[in-house]
Amino acid sequence: DPLTIILSAMGWIRAARGHLDLNNLDVKFKEGDELQSAFHAMSTDKINIFASGGKMFTIAANDLPSARGFGESVRMMADIGADENIVRAFVLDANAKYLLVARHGTGFIVSGENCLAQTKNGKQIMNVDDKNPAILCVPVAGDTVAFSGSNDKLLIFPTSEIPEMTRGKGVILQKYNADRTYVLDAMFFNASDGFGWTTGRGTTKLDDWQPWVGKRATQGRTIPVGFPRSGKFGK
Repeated sequence: DPLTIILSAMGWIRAARGHLDLNNLDVKFKEGDELQSAFHAMSTDKINIFASGGKMFTIAANDLPSARGFGESVRMMADIGADENIVRAFVLDANAKYLLVARHGTGFIVSGENCLAQTKNGKQIMNVDDKNPAILCVPVAGDTVAFSGSNDKLLIFPTSEIPEMTRGKGVILQKYNADRTYVLDAMFFNASDGFGWTTGRGTTKLDDWQPWVGKRATQGRTIPVGFPRSGKFGK
């Protein structure tokens, strides 16, 4: 059966019947809470949650509460620490690959089949600490990857330069001053399609993005004119 998974910023999760219009969701939240993410799934799917402590948690979609109420705290369904943030919730694709990134620019690629957690305790995938928590989980979907940071730098390099691991800290993806600057976003694309970003006003494509191509573990170059102030590639 088709479902729409709804996760709030405070970690309350529920499943509405059908594939609802994600751009016009008519759902209510507890006072002070709001939408963190919503996505389509099937009742047979596994829903994965990646937390800032570097663990993956897996919940069966058909075990999620209905959307008639506010849902249930995901921390009751998975042993996610009270001090941990939920980085991303998504439908687990065992055949996919995911890029995991920590705050100060380290990370690696992990296979979907390695992300399946068998217990409520979750599965430790990324080794992190309080100063360098996990902040991104991005499906690998292209031969090229772009990183943006709070240092107003953009770095683009081939996806093939990122190692695939089953567990670990990873390698330096984009170089940052660990005390003051950090990753804002990462995006995959195919070089043949060109590079750009999307905002509420539409998609911008760069005519020439080669100046931002560099080697992994370097800082990159100052962001192009017109790049979103948020530092995010998507809306």
